[in-house]
Amino acid sequence: MERSNLQKAALIQTRKELADTEATFEDQLKGLEEKIKVSHKVLLQRVAKKEKRNL
Repeated sequence: MERSNLQKAALIQTRKELADTEATFEDQLKGLEEKIKVSHKVLLQRVAKKEKRNL
């Protein structure tokens, strides 16, 4: 009986750790997506600026 309780506790802890890892991963992914959006915007601005100069 005690072993079963220990296994349940270990499983609960593992699930919590997985949830924390997933949340961290989601946060990192959101951060990377934001960096990509900013980089894309900057590149578009640079292209527009060069095109304007070439006119």
